[in-house]
Amino acid sequence: MPEPHPKTLRILLARYAEARITHAHTTSAAASKEIDDVVHALCAATSTACVEDAIAAADLLLAASSCQSPAGVARDQAGLAA
Repeated sequence: MPEPHPKTLRILLARYAEARITHAHTTSAAASKEIDDVVHALCAATSTACVEDAIAAADLLLAASSCQSPAGVARDQAGLAA
């Protein structure tokens, strides 16, 4: 399975954090569904089975992507600008 783009991982991690904050302030069904949806997407993107493993895997993938060659870093920066 190909590795997810760093931008995708950052977006999923941000969505997860936002959903957790929202859920802490309101226990609505919509807030719970957003957490479930983003956890599913994050687990699928990182090929993991639980959110804790998904976050750890995303962190490792992002750390590895920051140590890429200059061409890879430029590609990632261009992806962030999009």
